[in-house]
Amino acid sequence: MTLHPFEGRAGAPRCTFRTFKDITISGALGCTCETQGNMTILKAKPEAILDNDHTLNRVFPVTAKLTKEERERVTEFARSQGLARGEWIRDAILKEMRGESASDPSLAEILGVRLLLVNVLRPLAAGQRLTPEAFDKLLDEISEAKHALAGKLAASAGRK
Repeated sequence: MTLHPFEGRAGAPRCTFRTFKDITISGALGCTCETQGNMTILKAKPEAILDNDHTLNRVFPVTAKLTKEERERVTEFARSQGLARGEWIRDAILKEMRGESASDPSLAEILGVRLLLVNVLRPLAAGQRLTPEAFDKLLDEISEAKHALAGKLAASAGRK
């Protein structure tokens, strides 16, 4: 009575319910067949969806209440980004959870320039020379450190 949509991967999923054994189930998401009277009802089982099939795996809604004006502004902004409102909201939620909303690339670049100035001017002010090799090494270190530092700075600012 259970559908096995991904067994064998040889073709489209087929229902194993005896009456419908030869019927192809288009887009079956791991369903069960249930007979009610003379009718067979298919019930989706979202946990049966493969994790790597991301678009089919999006079956759990999350809601938020917005005013009419807020909804219009969100819709308008999502369209300006070339996305449907729901897709944009989903992306915004996931970015926030990953901490990407706080990691502004301009902050990382500003911190990189500040680190460069401090680390180059300090030796020069003390009368030391900076070799080209030391300067290149400094640039490499700053390139690696600036994004992590910007993330930490944004995270600490978010906690305040």
